[in-house]
Amino acid sequence: MKALIKTIVRRIVISALTVTFLCVGPVLASRYTFTVCGDKTYLNGREILVKGLRCSNALISDCATEELIANLDTFASYGVNTVSVYFMGSRFGDVKGYNEDATLNPVYSTRMRRIVEAADRRGMIVLVGCLYWGGSRAKWESWTQTQANTAVANTVRWLKENDYRNVFVDVDNEGMARKAKGFDNRQMVIAGKKVDPHCVIATNYKGDPPPEADLAIHHSNKVPGKAYIESEGTPTNAPGRYWGTYSKKEGYYNYINIGIYNAQMKQNQKSITARHLENGWGYMCASTWLQCVAPHGPNNRPGGDGSDTSPGIKWWLEFLRDTYGPYTCLTTTVKIRPPAAVIASKKQRSPTAATVGQWDRFEASIENTRLYSNPYRDVALDVVYTRPDGSKVQSWGFYDGSKTWKIRFMPDVPGLWRYKANFSDAQPGKNGQFRCVKSGIPGMISTDEENPIWFGFKGGAHILVRSFHVGDRFFAENFGDSQRSAFLNWVQQQGYNMLSVASHYLNRNAEGRGKSWQTPCLWDSDSQQPKASEYRRMELILDNLSDRGMMIFPFAGFFGRDSNYPKRPSEQSLYIQYTLGRIGPYWNILFNVAGPEPLGGRKKFLADDIDRLGSEIARLDVFGHPLSVHNRTGDDYFGNKPYISYVTLQGAKTTDRAKLSDGLLRNHHRSKPLYAQETLWANNKYHPKYSTDDIRKNAYVILMSAATLNFAENNGNSSSGFSGTLDLADRNQRLHDIVKMVWDFFESVPFYKMTPRQDLVDNGFCLAEPGRRYLVYLPSGGTVNISLRRGPYAVTWINAQKPSEGPRPAGTQTYDAGRTDDGKKLTAPPRGDDWLLYLTKAGRLTPYATRALIDRGPDPFAQISRLSAGGPRRSPRRSPSPGSGFSSIPPAPWPSRCCLALTENRSPCASLHSSQRPSCTP
Repeated sequence: MKALIKTIVRRIVISALTVTFLCVGPVLASRYTFTVCGDKTYLNGREILVKGLRCSNALISDCATEELIANLDTFASYGVNTVSVYFMGSRFGDVKGYNEDATLNPVYSTRMRRIVEAADRRGMIVLVGCLYWGGSRAKWESWTQTQANTAVANTVRWLKENDYRNVFVDVDNEGMARKAKGFDNRQMVIAGKKVDPHCVIATNYKGDPPPEADLAIHHSNKVPGKAYIESEGTPTNAPGRYWGTYSKKEGYYNYINIGIYNAQMKQNQKSITARHLENGWGYMCASTWLQCVAPHGPNNRPGGDGSDTSPGIKWWLEFLRDTYGPYTCLTTTVKIRPPAAVIASKKQRSPTAATVGQWDRFEASIENTRLYSNPYRDVALDVVYTRPDGSKVQSWGFYDGSKTWKIRFMPDVPGLWRYKANFSDAQPGKNGQFRCVKSGIPGMISTDEENPIWFGFKGGAHILVRSFHVGDRFFAENFGDSQRSAFLNWVQQQGYNMLSVASHYLNRNAEGRGKSWQTPCLWDSDSQQPKASEYRRMELILDNLSDRGMMIFPFAGFFGRDSNYPKRPSEQSLYIQYTLGRIGPYWNILFNVAGPEPLGGRKKFLADDIDRLGSEIARLDVFGHPLSVHNRTGDDYFGNKPYISYVTLQGAKTTDRAKLSDGLLRNHHRSKPLYAQETLWANNKYHPKYSTDDIRKNAYVILMSAATLNFAENNGNSSSGFSGTLDLADRNQRLHDIVKMVWDFFESVPFYKMTPRQDLVDNGFCLAEPGRRYLVYLPSGGTVNISLRRGPYAVTWINAQKPSEGPRPAGTQTYDAGRTDDGKKLTAPPRGDDWLLYLTKAGRLTPYATRALIDRGPDPFAQISRLSAGGPRRSPRRSPSPGSGFSSIPPAPWPSRCCLALTENRSPCASLHSSQRPSCTP
């Protein structure tokens, strides 16, 4: 009877806890998605090699969980991008994450939730482990294959319901349950796949992984065409085997030699790590330091140098960082995965939509039964939005046909928003409210909040914009949806995250431009008013791009040459305001006043007209989208205009790399991004005939000039993409792969922290964050002298023809060249052609709290003197005079929420290795 009462009470408690944790608040979707394709692993569509730590018993207590979370930034600063955590196990942790009926124990699922969400905020991956059998006291001996399958299915269901995608699943650690109980791991994988076919699931037993498994880990065989991750890497030369007598002894319920390694073991561990990563396999370090239990652990922090007096794995982490660099979040392409609330609001876009994702679009419809002779002009719909803090934003609605008006808005902060919409003629309007919640959208595209010479997102997230010009046809009705979808799939697989589109707002209905392509024509030239139906057609495609996480640049802008834009100022104002009312609330759009080359050609504007229109767009845009003018080839006329927030530059179109860099830097504003629009377009009749070497070298130089590259593969002029039809069969894949390779490398370093500093080098092209890191590109190798401060620096040479993100794959030539104190006479290896030199401050990095004290040096855009290949040094350009529109670079702000904290984060539970560590209650 007592046993029955205890069982009933236990189930009541579990049910109550389940309800409690389900009602804590809205579930946030992952910003990052881990996927596998063939033998490659990807994060948000960008190839990534797993470099991780095995923290299998991090769920043993709230204290252990919080300690791991507190150290994620520190681990990332050493290059770690993945941690593994198990629901059952570990061998000594006894984490009992499953109830006997194979349901998840809410105490442990809540801890796992905190880890997964904390990792996602940093762009990190979590291996979520299921069964950990072996000698663990957490196993259920009563389980059969049915319960094993159910446990995996419940784990996958929990991940799916929470939309956690920065994860992959290990169904059976080391095949322990398979060996002890005869459980079929393939059945377990299938059980998980039935719940969510998109969940990445691995197997971990001696033998080939089943075909249903996405990847093989640890004990699994490496098989062709299947990704592999060593998820439990240890030294193979430990005396008595690492997991044998070296780590444990009979009758002792913990590990011995906790976090201790001799010199030979350290070297062995480093060599194994490098071998795996250089062969394209992921690698995760497993250590007694990380997985021991009280009184010595778990130690979810780096620890010391692995000696008796300073145990830990910091020595391995330092090797990882010095060889492959830190792991920097949010420099990869951001794939948007809106949470369920945002998806629902997208489907409804109605007054009943009470929840809207941050940076997504709120929309409501209002019916006005009065008949107007011209509803675009005869009445205005004014809207006031009240933020959660009480501040107000004035906006307006728009006529959408028949008796329907609509209002749209992009909320930038979470909380309860209110709105009041009133017609100017006193017709009934609408009042209401909506709640803004966190979403998977990183923010509105803007300038980088830490370093405004790069693009970034409002809210602080960083991104390397990878732009591709697609000509005039992309929005055309006679470019079918299936064709467009296939094209976009390729675009994203290739890593592009922005499209430059010629006929976007207006049809460039001219021979060799947009003629015969049924692209949007938002302005009705006969009635001299907007065409709501054309906007709706365009917005369907914009919605698709937004959902894919793709950004867009309107090549011809609001007022495109060779298009039928409104000519009178009153009509131009109507067109601007109506367009902003409809597409202003899109997070993923750059704005462009006019182009291409609005001051040239037969239908040219006057500069005063561009200034008037640009000022009006900037004044009316309540969201502050980046705004530019698509100027002609040569020096930019508009860069210093107050309404311009980024510079669009054509050229220099050349294979002379020094001339290319000088032209970009001469036009680079010190507080505005530079969009290198028509600067590297292969097979364009106005460009040189670029070789594949020219494509690679020019791409490097453009990025080393802190410019955003817009690449194109034309077949003639700016109107064509590939053959002019956007037919993927006509592409030259090799060219796209070269540019992707260059972008991939730049995303492996914190580019957004660096600024062009040609004054620091006597050869090549330099980006630097003085006092911390220096990146130099030498198009033809040779020797470079760099003016450094506060050495020493670790020196790494990377073959620019074969770089990679993070670890270097087989065939890549990377050389660790020791250290330098003065940066003098650094000579590239003799083999190869062009080389990258990367210097990083050796030893412990300075805390970010002192970052504002680091000298940025002289104005990089006022001093662009450089040494041409084999030529004389050019004299520096003088600094702009006062009143020229330039302002001094402000001190670097406190790092954004997405930056890595490069100092060790210690939780309240982080203390020394010995018994000084406080005990943590499970």
